[in-house]
Amino acid sequence: MQTNSQKEITELKEISVLRKMIFPVMNWELPKFVPMAMIIFLTIFNFTMLRTIKDAFVVPNTGAETLAYIKAGLVLPLSIIGSLIYINIRTKISFEKTYYIVVSTFLTFFWLFWVLLYPNMDNLHMSHDHIVALQKGYPQFRFVFPIIGKWIYALYYAFAELWGSFCLSVLFWQFANDNCGPHESKRFYPLFILFGNIANFTLSFFTEHLGTLETSKIVEEASEMTIFTGILMMLLFRWLNTSILSQNKYTADVIVRKKKKKMAFGDSLRHLMKSKYIMYIAILILSYGITTSLIEQTWKAEVRSIYSTSQQWLGFMTFYQRALAIASIVFVYISKGVISHFGWLTCALITPICLGFTGIVFFTYIIFDQSLAGFISALLLDPVLFASWFGGIGVLLSKSAKYSFFDPTKEMSFIPLEDDLRVSGKAAADGVGARLGKSAGGLIQIGLFTIFPLSTQHSIAPFLWVMVIILSVLWLYSVFQLNGLYIKKSNEAMQESEAEQAKA
Repeated sequence: MQTNSQKEITELKEISVLRKMIFPVMNWELPKFVPMAMIIFLTIFNFTMLRTIKDAFVVPNTGAETLAYIKAGLVLPLSIIGSLIYINIRTKISFEKTYYIVVSTFLTFFWLFWVLLYPNMDNLHMSHDHIVALQKGYPQFRFVFPIIGKWIYALYYAFAELWGSFCLSVLFWQFANDNCGPHESKRFYPLFILFGNIANFTLSFFTEHLGTLETSKIVEEASEMTIFTGILMMLLFRWLNTSILSQNKYTADVIVRKKKKKMAFGDSLRHLMKSKYIMYIAILILSYGITTSLIEQTWKAEVRSIYSTSQQWLGFMTFYQRALAIASIVFVYISKGVISHFGWLTCALITPICLGFTGIVFFTYIIFDQSLAGFISALLLDPVLFASWFGGIGVLLSKSAKYSFFDPTKEMSFIPLEDDLRVSGKAAADGVGARLGKSAGGLIQIGLFTIFPLSTQHSIAPFLWVMVIILSVLWLYSVFQLNGLYIKKSNEAMQESEAEQAKA
């Protein structure tokens, strides 16, 4: 009798070399693969749209410096509360019901924002003069008052961020890890990322359209799109569970484990806290989140000096999204070859090397921009514009590496874990860890703004440069440590699965 891996190798030999390179999915797998690919397409379409709009609301209206305070003071607490609720719910009800509850909660908020909060914004927000007066009276809190004064935008920002944490990182990838085996994941996961990047490219045209509208119309059309795509996600999810995954042939590669009694909520948390495996995954996620926060916030401060209105911001982001999507698609096909030929470790090392290098180079330019201004001007380039585009290229390359190399390897690392640790670990590492990383980046900057009250995003760049170097080294060390544990866990899981299948 053939094992799943032997069967996969036999079937892959029967498809053409070109298809194996471009789309290594067998025809009989399409009813499972296509709906899953459509779900991640819609999830990322929404995530990127919400992320772009939240920045268009917050950065021009409150300043890039306020992002650190929103992430630390609002997004992080909500992510912790949300993760604890998620883990608690999962100990009581099925994953399918949990999916509907979480997605519906987000759709309800965006509907309320559209029909209730935004139309009454003038009555709910402080006046500009009031905010300025508070900033002058209490300069040490000058970046906090715009958030409080325009709290509706800050709340929208938080829910837009949490959509990515829960609907994408926790829900979709938990679903994929539960229903894709180790052999399928090597072929499916890079393609899932590819569909996500196609979603980003498709979205750029919608974003371009939004950039031509008044702000009220942006809210209306973006909310309609969010609710429509969210409902479509749930319909596809329902059909997959009832019509496809109920057939044994679509779950044959999934690791089969001994049936164990579900842990209670408290036991699950204690088990999670003792796991070195989850700790190293969390360090990877934290390192990425902190490093990205430090780089992106500095870059957005440079961009804001050029593109100061919501419409101008959306126009710039339209170009950025298309460039990011194209670069990420190229990186996805590179990553497929890297995973297949060089394995998990090589693929996992690429993102910290890429992000660390581009971050160090970007901050080096920011630190020495005055010295380099004459040289840049001699090249007939505006120094401020050059900083914005130079930083944008670095962020683009880093995010392309993240989507194409970091995400697939991170998700593959969850597959060999036992059920309880995979559920609680996913919620903790992705639900809290990702937010904690970005919030920690924000807290670092808040600390610097507090120590140096008259500082700006530009002036604290030397401190951020040092942090990027330290985090890159820690990230690389954790990748090597996790690789050893991943190999060991994968071998144990496969042996257990084969033993359980033999009993059956």
